[in-house]
Amino acid sequence: MPKLPAVTSPERPEIEDRITVVERQTAEAVLVLDLDGVIHGFNQAAADLFGPDLAGQQSAQFAERTDLHFRNGKGVNLGQLTSRQPINGEAPEDEYFFFNSRDGEEMVALLSASPLFAQGDQATSAVIVFRDITGVERFNVENGSQQTLVERNQVLAESHWWIAEILESIEDGFFAIDRQWQFTYVNERAAKTGDMTQDELIGQVIWEKWPQLIGTTLEQYYRQAMEERVPVSFEVEGLLTRAWYFVRVYPTFEGISVFWIDITKRREMEQHLAYHSLLLETIHDAVMATDVDERITAWNRAAEELSGWRTDEVLGRKIGEVIRTGSQTLEQNELTWRPLQEGKPVVLEVPIYRKDGRQILVSTTTMPIFDPGGHLIGYVSAGRDVTEQKQAEDALQQAYNELEGRVQERTQELTELQWRLIESIEAERLRVSRELHDGPMQDLYGLIYQASLLEDSPSTTERQAEVTTILQRLKEVNESLRTIAYDLRPVSLTQLGLEKAIREYTTRLQIEYPQLEMDLTLQPDENILPESHRLALFRVCQVGLNNVVRHAQASRVEVRLECGRELVVLEIQDNGRGFEVPKHLLSLARRGHLGLVGAAERVEALGGKLEVHSTIGQGTSIRVRVPVRERIDSSRL
Repeated sequence: MPKLPAVTSPERPEIEDRITVVERQTAEAVLVLDLDGVIHGFNQAAADLFGPDLAGQQSAQFAERTDLHFRNGKGVNLGQLTSRQPINGEAPEDEYFFFNSRDGEEMVALLSASPLFAQGDQATSAVIVFRDITGVERFNVENGSQQTLVERNQVLAESHWWIAEILESIEDGFFAIDRQWQFTYVNERAAKTGDMTQDELIGQVIWEKWPQLIGTTLEQYYRQAMEERVPVSFEVEGLLTRAWYFVRVYPTFEGISVFWIDITKRREMEQHLAYHSLLLETIHDAVMATDVDERITAWNRAAEELSGWRTDEVLGRKIGEVIRTGSQTLEQNELTWRPLQEGKPVVLEVPIYRKDGRQILVSTTTMPIFDPGGHLIGYVSAGRDVTEQKQAEDALQQAYNELEGRVQERTQELTELQWRLIESIEAERLRVSRELHDGPMQDLYGLIYQASLLEDSPSTTERQAEVTTILQRLKEVNESLRTIAYDLRPVSLTQLGLEKAIREYTTRLQIEYPQLEMDLTLQPDENILPESHRLALFRVCQVGLNNVVRHAQASRVEVRLECGRELVVLEIQDNGRGFEVPKHLLSLARRGHLGLVGAAERVEALGGKLEVHSTIGQGTSIRVRVPVRERIDSSRL
């Protein structure tokens, strides 16, 4: 069977106090040896038997001084107890031990020994009980007889009783098993754990009593100690109680002895600590803890990545030796850290230097740590590298400032443009008003006056001529009003469509400007265009042609209209003198081209786009693309 790894457990010094009580109460000689085989405890019976100067003696020195040996003369090494080797195993024939008392008298004793308080593979204490049977041995020698095995076992059992008292007084579980796997001793704690009495277990075979142990780790360890005669220790979860135990198994002359401690609470605490340690390592923020002297006590993986320092390099060092800030004022400013004394957090953004010398900006939150009694025991800080974030924020702020400046500039441009459009509208209204006042209205006033004269004049040939003149002038007034009304909104646009309206308008323009050659390529819209689209495109065409006749000094102009199911394209191109096209519409408004500005806004309201291309000396092209199915904001038209 392979050897299993040993597991250590904390020492139990409080049990030694109980041993001291038992030492004082027993009449047998009791010695207590420490880990190094040094006698550090004995009772009065031992002092009477071996002398009062036992304390501090090495076990080898004690054995040599008392000439402790077996019947065959072989010496006894008491130090073997601390390595968990059974002394009784050295006896080739019986269990008698011979030694010299303090008076030099050769004596015989039965010796009972048991290691206690083991830690790992080394016992921390051993208890040895000497039962003086010198008188019995002399009687047997003188009478040529020996005690029966029953009598000898009875004497031996009496000496074992005192160790049993010790085992019963401790809080650990303990039981002994012989080589037939029968319980030979069970202390009260072990019996209660199995929900049985001690008497119910003595003599029972462990595998028959609890067959569920067969095939488990417990069986493997027990058999290893029994067969290989080596001590083992391990941690295991109990099958009967579901609690966790630290178990030590020692080989003895009769079989094995088993000590165990309930470590459930310790395991729960370890799991709790391991869970919190896992949480600490999974946190993306750097976590650093110090004691009140600012010596580092905790440093998670994120702190290693942030600072460049490994945990083993920083633990126990002053935080200031590892984390150097870029501000000496901050380190010396007591006001900065004063809130910690009041139990309040301190939040800072501070530049620090990594181990490689690179400076980074870290956002930290530092909190004080208090024990349950309210005493300050340290500090904990959570930090995060915000260098890139800060750079991004600065870049974003700069972009925001630039955008805000551009928005303000654009707002000013739009405000100026709005006022110029208002002025343009008012100017157009003034023009229409003047045309109505100076044209049709004056004619009407004259006609009214002439008509009033006719009321009083006789009916003659002269009167008939005046009536004819009035009728002619009324026709002219009507035609003038029709022209004004057409300029404001052609009726044909609604009734006949965009293509007919453009043809009608260019025909009227051709009559007024016969020297201008016009080339029309117009596709009928077949009533697929909404009224808003027709009006906006007609206004663009109207503005474009008016600019040609007023400013371009062109001899030829082309107008093309393509009406698709999803897109309408209108293009007006002349061979005039051209002009320099500015980047912004405001510049056009400042130059007086308010018609183009208004046309562009109408097109944008439809979700379309108006483009102006012009080269000085080579003419101008206005191209408009408007989606037919695009939802529009009709309030802007």
